[in-house]
Parts: sequence; C-alpha cells; structure tokens
Amino acid sequence: AILIEFVGQDGHPAPQLRNVRLSPAEAERLLEQALRNIEIMLSCNVVHGDLSAYNMLYSGGQLRVIDLPQAVDARTNRHAKSLLVRDVANVCRYFAAQGADAKPGTFAEELWDLYLQAQL
Repeated sequence: AILIEFVGQDGHPAPQLRNVRLSPAEAERLLEQALRNIEIMLSCNVVHGDLSAYNMLYSGGQLRVIDLPQAVDARTNRHAKSLLVRDVANVCRYFAAQGADAKPGTFAEELWDLYLQAQL
C-alpha cells in the first residue's frame, strides 16, 4: 500500500528544503528536527540512504522527510551504517551553510552504537 499526503499550505506544495533560505536560529531548530527524524527512522530499523535538502520538504515551520524508496533495513543491509553516516553528513552540511552550528562529529557513530544496544 502507498499512503500519499499533500504537504503544503493553502493549496501550494511545500518547497524542497534546498530551495528555502533559513535564518541561523531557524536552521538550528530544524537541524535538531532533522537529526531527531534520523533517530526515529533508525529506531524503526530504517536508514534513509539518500537524505539531503533535496529529500526534505519545509512547510509550516516543520520538515517532512520524503523519497524513501531507497531506504534500507538497518537489521539486514551491510551498508546501513555507512549510509547513516552519509545521511548525517549531508544534513549537517546543508544546515551549516544556513548558519547553524552543524558539525556531524560523532553523532552517527553514537546513534549507531545506541541502535546496536537496542537503546533507541
């Protein structure tokens, strides 16, 4: 089954995040939201695998992750960890360009360790 939902306001579709200019404060807030979405997906055994500003919509001050056909199951895909690291780096790169303090650091590694320990 496919569930489709219109994302936008007043009949206008939400733009891809790549087409949105954010203030540094808004970038910080949305970075936290994006990283939380990555954490939630991983807690459900899902790694997006191609997450970037192209695959997030911005509407009403909120992000929506889209384009999940290439998502992988973290339990069975041997590349899941490297895809997670890449997703985090892509997200941090976009938000850093928008003025957020967005260094990926060890976030992906720590998240993966929590996942392996069933602590998400």
